[in-house]
Amino acid sequence: MATKIGPKTVSQRDRSKALVFCIDAAHFDSYGGQPTDNLLADPNNFGGADWNVKSGTWAVGDDPGPHGNGSYSCTATNSDPYAYSSFVRSVSTGNITFSAWVKGEGDTIGTSGDIRINFGSSGGQATGTNATVNYTITGEWQKVTVTQNVTGAGTIKVGVEAPNSATVGDVVYFSDPQLEQSSTSAPFTATARTASNAVKKISRVGALGNTLTGTFATYGQELFRPANRRVLASFDTMQGHIGGAHWDFAGDDECIVIPYADDSSLDLARGTIIAWFNASGGGHNGTIVGWGSAGTNNYGNIAITSNWTSSYADESLAYNRYKGSASNIQMYVRKGANFYADSTWHCVAVTSHGGTSDLGRIYIDGELQTITTTSSIGDEHPFMNIRDGEAKFLNIGRRPYGGGAEFYNGEIANTMIWSSSLTSKEIKDIYIAQKGRFGK
Repeated sequence: MATKIGPKTVSQRDRSKALVFCIDAAHFDSYGGQPTDNLLADPNNFGGADWNVKSGTWAVGDDPGPHGNGSYSCTATNSDPYAYSSFVRSVSTGNITFSAWVKGEGDTIGTSGDIRINFGSSGGQATGTNATVNYTITGEWQKVTVTQNVTGAGTIKVGVEAPNSATVGDVVYFSDPQLEQSSTSAPFTATARTASNAVKKISRVGALGNTLTGTFATYGQELFRPANRRVLASFDTMQGHIGGAHWDFAGDDECIVIPYADDSSLDLARGTIIAWFNASGGGHNGTIVGWGSAGTNNYGNIAITSNWTSSYADESLAYNRYKGSASNIQMYVRKGANFYADSTWHCVAVTSHGGTSDLGRIYIDGELQTITTTSSIGDEHPFMNIRDGEAKFLNIGRRPYGGGAEFYNGEIANTMIWSSSLTSKEIKDIYIAQKGRFGK
C-alpha cells in the first residue's frame, strides 16, 4: 500500500541543525514528570523475545510507523490475531499504562480491536484486575492506551488484539508499544515549593497535575535528547496536541532546573531556542528560558520585561547573553511595556550564529522582530558554551544567575534547542505547524 509521508523536519533536512533538547508538557516522549521509561526491552520488535505469545503472521511492516521507528504487520490466519508479552516484564505496585499505535488497511478499517493488561495467579506473577480497552481501527495511526492498578508486584501480561472477529488475510499494523510504570519520583525543582502546583492540565502523561517536589538531578530523566530518548521534533502533527497542556509558574519560586556540563550537547557555540509562553497580564513577568552558571554573571536569558533596565519605558521582551562584565549584549523588542504579558499564547525564537559580530535575532509568532541593542560590550557573546568551569543549568521559568532569579509568572508549554541558527523560513514553519495547539 502507499505510505503517507509527512513534511520533513529541520533535522531531517540538515543533520547539522539537529534538535538537541526538547521538553514539552504535552509529550509523553519528553515530559519530565514522573519517569516514563519503557519497561519493554525491545518494544518495536514483535518478532523478539518480549512478544512470546502470538497468533497470526507477524512481519516487519512496509509502513515506517507514526514516529519513523518502524512497524510490524499482523496478517490474520484465523479469527483472533494477537500479540502478547506474557509474564516477561516485572512491575511494582501502583498504576501501570500500556499503549501502542495501530493502523488498519482495506477491510480492517472500521472493525474493532482491543488492548489489554492481564494479571496471573501463579508464583511470581503480578496481581490485580484485568483491564481491556476497545477501539475502532482506522486508516491512520492512532494511539490506544489501557491503564490499571497493580495490587501485587510481579510479572505482567500485556497485549494487543486486532481485528476482533477477523477474516483470514486481514492486515493490521502496530508500532511503538510502551509499558510504563508510574513512580512517586518527581524531577522538578523549586527553591521553596510547598503546596503550589507547577503542572496543570496534563492529560495521560506524567504526574497528571500532582504537586511536584525534588530535584531534576536526582533522576535520570532530565535530558530528553534524540541520542538517548528518541525525542521527536514537537511540530510532528501526530504529537503534542493534548489540549491545553502546560506548566503554570507562580512567579515566586517555581521553575524547572536542568543541569548540563561544559562538554555536553548543550555546550553550543551557536543555536536556536524556541518556546511557547503565555505570560500573565501586567507587570514584569521574568525569564521564560535561562541558561548558564549559577552564582556568576555568565549566563543568557529570554525574558518578558517592563522597563527592566530603566533605559526604555516601552521594553517588551529581552534576549541577553553575558560573559561577565567585560563582554555582554542586551537586545530588546520595544512594543510597549507588558505588550507580551497579555494572557495570550506566543512563540518566541532566538538565534545565535556564533560570530564575533553576532547580535542574534528574535522572532515572535514566526515573525522577525526589530531589536534595540542597549549594551554591546566586548566581542565575545557566547551562546551556551560559556565554559567557565562552573556548574551550568538550563532553567525553564527563571535565569540561573544568583544575583537575580527573575522567576516567570505565567504558563510555558515547551522549550526546544537546536544546534544551529535556524533560518527565518524554518522558524516560521515550526510556528505554523504548532500554532493550532495554542488556538492561533
